[in-house]
Amino acid sequence: MPTKNHGINVVKVRHLLKVALETEEDVALSAFAEQRDKTLNNATALDHNEVW
Repeated sequence: MPTKNHGINVVKVRHLLKVALETEEDVALSAFAEQRDKTLNNATALDHNEVW
């Protein structure tokens, strides 16, 4: 049902778009992290002190 105040609909749409983009980003970063986990070689990985 359309509302008389279109500003409310814009706010809802903006919120839904933000949530959708955050979800898509989470999925992409998760896939990237899973791929890195698969290819991780602990023998050549640097420890905390070596990095900092």
